[in-house]
Amino acid sequence: MSKRVVLHRGLRTIRQLKSMSQGQLATAAYISSPQLNNIEAGRRPASQESIPLLAAALGVEVDAISYESESVA
Repeated sequence: MSKRVVLHRGLRTIRQLKSMSQGQLATAAYISSPQLNNIEAGRRPASQESIPLLAAALGVEVDAISYESESVA
């Protein structure tokens, strides 16, 4: 069974606590604003590449915005 990284629902809360708009975070993390909107709303998963970029843009550890989940193999 493999594991996958899942973003916490707290991503939006952390962004707001940092006083960042979605556009600011998206630009800093090198992703599109619509993509970030979909990630925060739970409509789309974040890619493996975007998770560390989002964490870095927020100035937090990856663990602050994500966790490992069991995945069906």
